[in-house]
Parts: sequence; C-alpha cells; structure tokens
Amino acid sequence: MITIVFFPPIADRIHNVEHSITAADNINILNFIELLKKEPMFTDYFKCIAKYGSGSFLKDVIVAVNGTVVDELFRVHDGDVVNILLPFAGGRLE
Repeated sequence: MITIVFFPPIADRIHNVEHSITAADNINILNFIELLKKEPMFTDYFKCIAKYGSGSFLKDVIVAVNGTVVDELFRVHDGDVVNILLPFAGGRLE
C-alpha cells in the first residue's frame, strides 16, 4: 500500500486528506498520478487543479515522497508516503 496525503487548500475537495492505495511496485510518479486520477474519490480534487492550473499537474503541485520533493521519473514503492500540496508562494514549479 502507498499512502497519499493531500494538503489544503485544495484538499478540502476530498473527504479525508489521507488515503492508501494499492499500485504496482516501482511505478513512476507520473503513472501513479494517472492512476489516482482514475479514482472516483479524487475527481473533485483533480478537477480543481485542472481548472486553476496550467494543465500540467506536476507543474501545478509539489509532490514529495517520504518527505523529499521528487520529479515525474521518481519511482514509488510499497510503504511509501506521497504528499501532494500546492506551491507555498502560489506559483508553479518550473
């Protein structure tokens, strides 16, 4: 199981900010996010990001795994904790 933790202010679009999901071991972040987008419980969250963002999810949010900010090629494993949060200054990651 991989734990996903969503942070405010957009986290209020989902009922619980922490979820666990089963995914293939060694999946890269880009594919992991695509897997999350298919989960009905996260629909409103991803719609909100798409509405206000640039259209590139990983440029509109910060993704950290086990406390370290990662890029789309980073691979997650069973037992990892994936944090998804908006940039603190309100800008996009370039």
